[in-house]
Amino acid sequence: MRLTIVTPLPVVVETQQVAHLRAEDETGAFGVLPGHADFLTALAVSVVTWRYHEGGAHHAALRGAMLAVRANDIEWCPGAGSNHRHTDFQSAKMTVKL
Repeated sequence: MRLTIVTPLPVVVETQQVAHLRAEDETGAFGVLPGHADFLTALAVSVVTWRYHEGGAHHAALRGAMLAVRANDIEWCPGAGSNHRHTDFQSAKMTVKL
């Protein structure tokens, strides 16, 4: 799947190698795998995790965002104050709690 993180200024992440994405909206946590149905949701204050086909993972601390899934493309626009990339889940989680 292709993942794009877009801010009002630059594209923060753009990759074709995403195997899985985990995020949260107000209904709870959900995962996105290849072939997922198209949808649009408002993400909660949370940590989003995406994993690459080769096994590496990245995390982003979000203070809200819009996420769209369309035909194996995932795009999200983070809210103000989001910290876009972390190498480990715990540091991303601590950023959200601040």
